[in-house]
Amino acid sequence: MERNLAVSLLSLLMGLLLFSCGKGSFTIEGNFPDAGTQNLRFVYVGEDVISSQWIPAVNGKFTMQGSSKRLTVVYIYDARMQFVAHVVVKNGETLLLKGNIRDNYDITVSGSELAERWNAFTRENAGAFRSGNTAKTDAAIAAYVKANPDDVVSTLLLTCD
Repeated sequence: MERNLAVSLLSLLMGLLLFSCGKGSFTIEGNFPDAGTQNLRFVYVGEDVISSQWIPAVNGKFTMQGSSKRLTVVYIYDARMQFVAHVVVKNGETLLLKGNIRDNYDITVSGSELAERWNAFTRENAGAFRSGNTAKTDAAIAAYVKANPDDVVSTLLLTCD
């Protein structure tokens, strides 16, 4: 009887712990095959402070956990502090990034409709971004914002790209 009670209580506690961890944090998982083994830096605003974490990528694979009470943008840098990607995420979400670290406009993001739409814009306009021609990039962003003025992606494009 005592053993059954202990197992039941342990199961209940583990369930509560798993539930609370899932809602109180977010996860970003990734696979950048060309990254090898190096530390990646993740920077975001969480819990009213700027958080910066160095997370190891081993054979290009990494998992990062963070927490923010509000929607936040996470900026990802390689070991040399070169920009790799940015994603929008909130607690309770798990994002999956795939691609090559050397081609940040070809990275795919899945796991959140908002993050996927922002990523889709970046991938669809990779040519403009790669060109370094800010007039082309600005025109693509302006066209999106004009067509989608109430979309959070418009705000992300205006403030982050």
